Amino acid sequence: MRTIPETEPIFAAIPDSPEERFDLVKQFALRWSGDPVVPPRGIAERIAAAEARLRIKLPLTLQLFYESGLRDWFATHCDELCREDWQELDKLDFDERSGDLTFYIAYIGVPKRGIRPNDLSISDPPVREIKDRGHFGG
Repeated sequence: MRTIPETEPIFAAIPDSPEERFDLVKQFALRWSGDPVVPPRGIAERIAAAEARLRIKLPLTLQLFYESGLRDWFATHCDELCREDWQELDKLDFDERSGDLTFYIAYIGVPKRGIRPNDLSISDPPVREIKDRGHFGG
């Protein structure tokens, strides 16, 4: 990973590869908070266990989100309302109504974020909102 000097903008250009894009986000997170994004211990085994439990291969960008430590960074740098919203690997699951793989579940009234089953084989799949039929009429 090329470290971008403080005098240069981080997002001068957006790279094509997901790995390079995640490197930019990690540098942004470091510059913003002063805390480095650290890959969690045992993450490869946890990803493998989640894939076995779900019987799928996680898309590359979702793997990188967990492998890089960004999920944990977001969870620790979030306020109380969103601390638990970014799902741990062992809580990834398919939405009962839509069938989408959900990785972001907020409080009632805020749409979940997920990936359609047909898009799981794409390395950088589109993410969509999954609206609940909850108290706020989703």
